[in-house]
Amino acid sequence: MKFLISIPCQLIVVILVAVTISSVVSKPLQPLTSALSVSNSEDQPAATVQPEAIAPFDFRPIFIALFAALGTFFLWHAYRFYRSESAIAQAQHVGARVSTANGLTGVMRYLFSDVKINLADKRISKRTMASLQQIHNLTSLNVSNCGLDQKMLFQFEYCRFLEEIDVRENPLSREALLAFRKKISAKLLHSC
Repeated sequence: MKFLISIPCQLIVVILVAVTISSVVSKPLQPLTSALSVSNSEDQPAATVQPEAIAPFDFRPIFIALFAALGTFFLWHAYRFYRSESAIAQAQHVGARVSTANGLTGVMRYLFSDVKINLADKRISKRTMASLQQIHNLTSLNVSNCGLDQKMLFQFEYCRFLEEIDVRENPLSREALLAFRKKISAKLLHSC
């Protein structure tokens, strides 16, 4: 649900970038020669600068930049949705229990729901463990007794919505847990 709050902010930034880029691109550059022309001879008449006629504003560059920015925004989220759903499917393949508060799946889960993954007592590969950080809106992760090592643990610092992580019964040193605790704001459940 936290992601839904950030969408308007992301769209505002996209629109501001599009308008800024279009205003820079739409202004024609004056030829360098006319800007630097100076008459040195007395025989030639001095060049006079004619004021430019006010032309109606052309909105096409703004619309083009806006459509390009919005297209990029939607393609980026489609890509993130695909990565998130692939990671969830990979976790379910190894026996993870995936749950959401309201039972949503697919795009609705990506937009509106917090995801909880329970992999307790499952032996999973490093690749599957690394893919868990791709899950969008992951708020709770239970990887207790999964053979989690320090390198795998520090991959979870990139889960930006993570609120709770259970790492009990894994061969992790106290120093590793303290270092990880400093990097995240989530509640860390551990056995040390």
